[in-house]
Amino acid sequence: MIAPDLLAWVTAEAVTPEQVVPYVRAVAGSRPRMVGSCVGFDSDGEFVLVGYPMHDPLDVGAMTEAVGQALQIRGLRRITVIGSVRPPQAPEQSIVTEDCYYALPMPPPRPGQKLRNLLRRAGRELTLDRGCQYGDDHLALVQRYLDERHLATGTRHIFRQLSRYLASSAGSLLLSARLADGRLAAFAVGEFAALRTAFYMFSFREPRLAPPGATDLLLAGLLDEARERGHTQMNLGLGVNAGISFFKGKWGAAPFLPYVQATWETSSAGPFSRLRGLFADESEGFAMKKPSGKASGKAFRGPGFWARVRERLLGVPRLLDCVQVEVSSRCPGRCIYCPHTTMREEWDSRDMDMDTFARLWPLMLRSGRAHLQVWGEPLLNPAFFDMAALARKAGCAVSTTTCGLLMNEEVARKLVEGGFDIVAFSLAGTDAASNASRRGVDFDRVCEAVSTLQAVRRSLNSVHLEVHIAYLMLASNMEAVRRLPRLMHRLGVRGAVISTLDYIPTPDLECEGLAPHETEKLARASAVLRETEEEARRLGVAFHWTLPRPDAPGASCRENIFRCVFVAADGYLSPCVYVNLPGRASDPKRRVFGNVRDQDPLAIWEGEEFRRFRNRLASGEPDLPCLTCVKRFES
Repeated sequence: MIAPDLLAWVTAEAVTPEQVVPYVRAVAGSRPRMVGSCVGFDSDGEFVLVGYPMHDPLDVGAMTEAVGQALQIRGLRRITVIGSVRPPQAPEQSIVTEDCYYALPMPPPRPGQKLRNLLRRAGRELTLDRGCQYGDDHLALVQRYLDERHLATGTRHIFRQLSRYLASSAGSLLLSARLADGRLAAFAVGEFAALRTAFYMFSFREPRLAPPGATDLLLAGLLDEARERGHTQMNLGLGVNAGISFFKGKWGAAPFLPYVQATWETSSAGPFSRLRGLFADESEGFAMKKPSGKASGKAFRGPGFWARVRERLLGVPRLLDCVQVEVSSRCPGRCIYCPHTTMREEWDSRDMDMDTFARLWPLMLRSGRAHLQVWGEPLLNPAFFDMAALARKAGCAVSTTTCGLLMNEEVARKLVEGGFDIVAFSLAGTDAASNASRRGVDFDRVCEAVSTLQAVRRSLNSVHLEVHIAYLMLASNMEAVRRLPRLMHRLGVRGAVISTLDYIPTPDLECEGLAPHETEKLARASAVLRETEEEARRLGVAFHWTLPRPDAPGASCRENIFRCVFVAADGYLSPCVYVNLPGRASDPKRRVFGNVRDQDPLAIWEGEEFRRFRNRLASGEPDLPCLTCVKRFES
């Protein structure tokens, strides 16, 4: 343990958030200790070494010496080193993640004209509340953020410890942005305990309340605080992805410190470590059947028992929030708005085979969630539950969306026992009449399917599985959504996500969508959804919705293409489901970046072409498929 005076000294000299001891203790509950000239955190055989020496964060020699000392800690099973370079002691099989910290000098550069306009607009609509108490509205905003995103378990844990962190760190500052009526539109947390470096720690915004520039206004407030306190720079955190890097770059922030995280199992980890030589032998890995056809790809050896044990012991950092997999493009429904119906003459009805799915193992190891459904009905694939089991073995949370027609007690039991955490049922109405657009999918049958799954879930005392509604609100059918909260309450459904028709398969369906320029339609939809949300809150069910915003910059994507990826049934990787429809290989808007049957899926995701596609969106100059997509304007 670090003595109190030394603990305070480490925090005072911090240049990275991991050196702010009260923050790490609050969110991780680990014990700080000095190892050489570096601080580290111990937690029951696992040790995290912040390999930025206190006297010079770029002193690689001092970092290497500290790693050597850390490896001698008694009972050490696993070590993670964060530093400017990969430590020489890190073995070849270490899990390594690279990024960099961004920083602004104090005082910061003068904002450009566009940024100044954003700040002025946000300043007219919002009032900044400095140092207020972290209350229920802050908690609700964070919970909404967690409910609407597929995030890694560790990230969720940190966000849920915000109140504890704010209470334990005297240097933390909560800055809230409120509307004239007092409602919370956004908030940010800064850390000012270090003498020279201030930290931009967290930021959350309510997209339906926060005007453009709300996050920028909060950052400006934290920068003012840092300047008044005499700090010389503000660490804005890691780049993470192109969108976040763009936000930091528009303020003039630049990379100032490399970030390399290496994790490996140590030789003192006990019986499994003494068998480490055996772990290196992959001969027990199962071999998949060689697929038929020409494009069989290179031979694939699936993850064996020892490989899975080693991955569990080492831990795997999650690069992606979600990998969405088209396990089947077949569907018994004939929904009028779905390309499966409108393109039926050219639609390619297909199932993903288990060999192709198993090749996603490297990608699933780096993803927080595997969502097994795209255009079709996933339960039609005979290998569906085997795929879910493999995704679970890779450490993914597993979810799916179904029309409900194949639901029975046996299927329900498999869903519960298979470890699914979310099963969503698709609806486009709240009774038989309003749901008529989902031709071939009887409304009462869907309700019966929900009730069947709920009954099995309760009989097995399952607490991990949540039943949701995936609701499509058509422009001609807005009023039907008002009855959704009561339907959810009756069926015991915990949450619903409301979407609008964002893929327009034929011109005659344009009237059913909501485009950013259709201000009257958007105003009417917003009013209906806000009133319905109030009813949902009264009944205790979660109700999430988004609409396009006419003033949105269009440099991000509701599909979160910076942290998610879509894999088609034939193995091709794409940014999202809208740019690779089954059967439209000649579509000029089709974008695929490689096939898992020929390449490592992680290499495809990190490849130059895929990166360029994402970076173009972040820069505000998107590729052709994104130009008219309303997902760019939703928030």
